[in-house]
Parts: sequence; C-alpha cells; structure tokens
Amino acid sequence: MMAVPGPPTTIRNQSVVSFSDGSTTSFSYSNTVDTLVNGPNFTLEMSTDQTQASLGLPITYQLTLRNSGNRAGNVTIYDILPPGTTFVANSIIVNGVPIPGITPEGGIPLGDVNPGDTVTVIFQLLLVSAPPSGQLDNEATADYYFLTMDGRTITGSVSSNVVALPVTVLDVHITKSVNTAFTFVGDMLTYTVTVANTGTETLRQSVLVDPLPAGVSFVTGSVTINGVRSPSSSPMTGIELGSILPSTTMQVQFKAVVLEGAVGTLLTNEATLNFKLGVFDQSITSEPVTTIISGPALSVSKSANIAQATVGDTIRYTISIYNGGTTVADIIVRDAIPAGTLFVQGSAVVNGRPLPNANPDNGIPLGSLGPGHMYDLSFQVTVTRSVLSPSRNELINRAKVEYSYRLPNGVIVSEALYTNTVLIALVLPVIVADLAAAPPVVVPGELIAVTVRITNTGNYPAAVTLYDLIPNETSLDGLVIYVNGREVTVIPGEGVFIGILDPGATAVITYRLRLSEHPFQSRLRFRVRAVLSYEVNGILVTNTVYSNEVVIIIETHDE
Repeated sequence: MMAVPGPPTTIRNQSVVSFSDGSTTSFSYSNTVDTLVNGPNFTLEMSTDQTQASLGLPITYQLTLRNSGNRAGNVTIYDILPPGTTFVANSIIVNGVPIPGITPEGGIPLGDVNPGDTVTVIFQLLLVSAPPSGQLDNEATADYYFLTMDGRTITGSVSSNVVALPVTVLDVHITKSVNTAFTFVGDMLTYTVTVANTGTETLRQSVLVDPLPAGVSFVTGSVTINGVRSPSSSPMTGIELGSILPSTTMQVQFKAVVLEGAVGTLLTNEATLNFKLGVFDQSITSEPVTTIISGPALSVSKSANIAQATVGDTIRYTISIYNGGTTVADIIVRDAIPAGTLFVQGSAVVNGRPLPNANPDNGIPLGSLGPGHMYDLSFQVTVTRSVLSPSRNELINRAKVEYSYRLPNGVIVSEALYTNTVLIALVLPVIVADLAAAPPVVVPGELIAVTVRITNTGNYPAAVTLYDLIPNETSLDGLVIYVNGREVTVIPGEGVFIGILDPGATAVITYRLRLSEHPFQSRLRFRVRAVLSYEVNGILVTNTVYSNEVVIIIETHDE
C-alpha cells in the first residue's frame, strides 16, 4: 500500500506476484486501484502568552483547532484541569464569542467544523496551589465524530501539545499589632504592620493602606519604614513601599490618637497591602487587631438651689458624679469658691454623710467610685457685701473632678473633668442719698430750701422711705414736700414713702424748712435716713442708708 503525500484524499493499491523457474525470478503486476478517502483531519494546538504561573493569578490558554480533511466533523474539546488549578467561571470564548455556563472539564462544544476551518478557544485557569513538581503541565483533547458517505458514524480523538509553565511561588504574609489591648480617650496608640515576602517573586508598586477606625486620628509625621521616618506618609492615603524583593521583610509603624468613643467601644481595623505581580493587581489583608476603650466613663454635673442671690444669702451647690463605665475610679473634687462668697465651714456633705473638715478650695477626696454608682457632694457658701460691682452681676462657678483609675493591663491613668458652669444672678439695690440745702447762712425765722436726690445705682428695685427730713429747731413749711414734683403731705414723726425705685432711677424730693425764731445753736447740722426694702427668693430684706451731712450757719443779731 502506498499513501499519497499530503493530506490523504485517496488510497492507491496494486498487487505484485513474484515467481521463479530455478534460474530466473520474475514479477507480475496487477492493475492499480484508487480508493477515495472521506473524513475530517483535525489538529489541536495549545498555547499561552505567559512564561510562568503564579499562585493566585489567572493563566490564559488558547486552543487552535484546524480541519484539513474533506468532511466536516462535530467537535467537543476537553481539558482535564491540572492539579492545583481551578477554572475561572465564564471565561470561555469561542471565536471571540463568550460562552457562559460551561467548563473545559465538562466539554466545550464547537459543533460542526468544516474542511479548511479554524476554531480558536480561549479560557482561563487559576493556580490555587503549587504542584509538587514546580511545573504546571496542561494538555487538551478534541473528541469528534462524522458521517461517512455510506451513512456510518465514525468517532475519533486528537490531543494537543503539552504546555509546561514553571510555577513561581507567591508567599506574602502581612501581620498587624497594636501596643495595647486597652486604651482610653486621649491615649496614643502605636500600630505595627509587618510585610514578609517569603516567595520567589518581587512585589512591585507596593502600597500599604490602613483606614483607622472612627474616633481615632492619625498622628501626622509618625510613620516609620524599617525604622526610617517618612514624614509625608499616611496610612489613610497609602504608604508607598515600592518593590519588595523575595526573602525581604518590611516593618511599618505609625501612631494614632483616640479622640472619642464610649467605654466598651471596640477599635478594630486591619491593614491591606496592594501590589503588582507581573501585570496583575494583587492585595493581601492582615487579620484585624482590636483595642477596647476602657475606663470609668464619668459624667459630672453641678447645680445650685437658687437662680439669683443677694448679699447675705446662702447658696447650696450640688455636684453629681456618676460612673457609667467598667472601672473603679478614685475621685477628688476641687471647687474654687467664687469671689464675693465665703465657704460655710462644715457644710460639705457627700451622699448624706457630713464631711466636717472638707473644703472645696483645697480639694475634697471622695474615695473610690465603682461602676454604676454615684456621688452627690453638696456644700454652702454665703454672699458677702463686696460681691456686686458695676462690671459684675453674677456668680460664675464650676467644679473640677480629678480621677484616676487602673486599666486591666495595669496602666494607671489620671484625668480630669469639669462640670457645667453654674450662673447665679446677683441682685442688689444700691441706694445713694444726696442732700443739699440753701442758703448756707440763715437768720432765725428764715426759710431753708432742701433738695434730696435718691438714686438706685444697683440692679434690683427697692421700696424707699425717707426719715429725719425735719431737723431740730426747724419746721416744715406748709407741711408738704414734693416728690418728683408731686405734692406729698407729711405726717410729723412718720417717714415719707418715696415709692419703688427701679435700677438707674432717681427720685428728687424738695421742701422748705423754717428756722425757729430763737435757735439754741449757731449751726444747723442734719442728714436724712433712707430705709429700703426688697424681696429676693421669697425673703424680705431691709437696709438703711444715710445721706451726706449738711451744715448751715445760723446768724443771730444782738440787740
């Protein structure tokens, strides 16, 4: 039998008979018979544009199927996945058309492939574990069948070449730690992130990103990379590490401040390293680290028993301290007594227990306050006369609560809180009486014109009554006086009610005195007395003020 060179389209056959007569050998040839060959002739080629395979990265394979025969064949391509790989779902593309929902192991149906046709199949595998040999071998198979001219079904199979890729091991580890498991508001945390490249590949364009938890703020300029400061780096925007060579470890440290957070809040975060391996973007994330906000979680407030006060009033302040946290706190309360007040010695009481020697100016130790418990500390002050001035019309006061506590890790923390500010309005009428009389020299029986100006320079109204308007050896002319031009009848021996004088108001009282005909003195000396009354916090207060003294010379003529 002899085959025609090239793709077989016919098979030519001829018989040969050899015979001999003892001395001569001869040959006899039959006629030649040509048999037509009908069927497909498939070749399958596998290729990839990658020179190596890496853990965690996809590998793109291309299969090229050609039919150089003279009949169409129905083809299905199979690829039994190499150990350590997994198929990338929906990655199959046939002649540029995606074919979802199938796998190479289950078969990629191509349908009928006509003579002279070429079919291209692309798909991806993912290397998830390194083969023991260190090499990834892959081979595909094309199974086909076709119908002969006489109606018979013929099956066949062709295999591709083997594509072998060396496997590079990507072995990157990232760990994160924090310097303490327990923290408090105002504390500074130190985070450490270690990146170890124990594989065989260089990690290029490496960037470490670490978004901090809510309530925690990065300390600018605190980043160090392998002990070298990197002032412009920030974990929030990414710390550039560049290329990390095989068998290289990099350590990044930075600091952050705890700005806010309730006791019991978990501050949890993790670091992520983004890098390129070959042309692919990769990332790896550390295990999360957690710091818990611990402490007593004190809430403090201050109040007073009255909203306004005047000279002589007693004010009771109350300071409430509640521990809503998880830790016992040792408490000291300090309260600078407002100027113009005096602490009432022995008035301090905590939770109903007297503290006879306590003084808030010096600090009052209250002892340990456990979680869920409260201290109510109260004490008294009195308002002195020196308290009110034109620029000061209220008492302003707040308390300072100093406390210390021990964290579960043994760290002792000392902190302080201030209560709210308590404002108490200072109210006080200040009555000024100004007395004037004319003429300065009089003779017996002459009239003296008197003017009294009563002014309230304080900040609170008061009712004012005048006394001692008529000195000895004089009499009131007409038994009337004038208050702001209004005539008021005077009853001898009684005071004259001026009315309620508002802050800033002035009452002008005018009247005339007549000097007696036979005075027993050479000078007339007198001053008026003003009695004021006002009510504060339901208590009536009465005070007395005096005017300036007026001296009038009395001239007598001897007969």
